[in-house]
Amino acid sequence: MSTQITITSRDEEILRTLTTKVRLFSLRQIANLWWNGDLANTRRRLRQLAEAELLLSAKVMARPILQLETPIVNWKPGDISPDCGKIANICQSRIRRIPVRTTGVFIATVRTARLFGGRCRGELTHPAQATHDLGVAAVWIRLS
Repeated sequence: MSTQITITSRDEEILRTLTTKVRLFSLRQIANLWWNGDLANTRRRLRQLAEAELLLSAKVMARPILQLETPIVNWKPGDISPDCGKIANICQSRIRRIPVRTTGVFIATVRTARLFGGRCRGELTHPAQATHDLGVAAVWIRLS
């Protein structure tokens, strides 16, 4: 049975983002974006949202997200096609040098998807998925 909770506009923004934009966020990503880096208050509120069955808290093995300052390659229509194999090799080799670590993440629940639209993407089934999804979340944060 879920706990009763009053949803704030900040809560709604986080929950909608998790059902319509990204699969998951780390605690640090949420704290930096919505609580000005305040981990204690972020953790407390996310715990309440999890108790209300709106968020799933999970521990995953993921690599830390690289700083995304500049593109690896610039290309536009009309330019010579880039060497995609070489680009993939650069991306894979730089991430493989970084060891995985346990990372706390938050994922929307089915209940959240029903309340706010979008979908619940569910649990992670592939080991490398968490690193990828945290990277997608980092790009979304950067562009939002």
